[in-house]
Amino acid sequence: MREAIVLDVDQVLLDHLTRLREWVNENYDKQIVGLPDKWDASDWLQVDSYDEMKDLFREFSQDFEFGTLEAMPGAKLMLDEFLREGYSLICLTACGCSEITEALRKANRMHCFGNIFDEIHFVDIDDSKVEKMLDIQDQYDVVAFIDDKPENIEDVLFGTDVQNCILMDALHNREWQKNTTLDIKCAPDWYACKHLID
Repeated sequence: MREAIVLDVDQVLLDHLTRLREWVNENYDKQIVGLPDKWDASDWLQVDSYDEMKDLFREFSQDFEFGTLEAMPGAKLMLDEFLREGYSLICLTACGCSEITEALRKANRMHCFGNIFDEIHFVDIDDSKVEKMLDIQDQYDVVAFIDDKPENIEDVLFGTDVQNCILMDALHNREWQKNTTLDIKCAPDWYACKHLID
């Protein structure tokens, strides 16, 4: 079986939150600044509930600007290194499953990184990635899974055979990092992430 690295997209490969902030400020006449300090970004987005936050995420994921996210610093360089080392690269993203969202995500990914990914799998916002990861494991030897959402790391760690799970450090997962009893690898950037996989 070919060795593969499975990657989340938002805040791992592409900077979702910066463009989301700009889009919300422009379309909803808000003055959001900085980045959220917890996964539930409803306070940061100045909405009343987590469900309202998810509605904004869904609306954004079907706007053309969702297809114009910038690559995270160092991502392209490190992905090229993984390719040179012979790894397959697979995306597993929880951005939604509408045809528009999927088309925007694929175009954005191609624009930023080129045709370097073997596959892309979509799940809906907040859905578990375990089922898709199990499907991926049927075809690949998954040597690492990289995500910025602690719950996704936990799900994959306990629901699959993948043991090398790396949490991409972000302001919204630092509180979890402080409180977890799990021995999870955390990477502050793509260079550290590459080092953890090596």
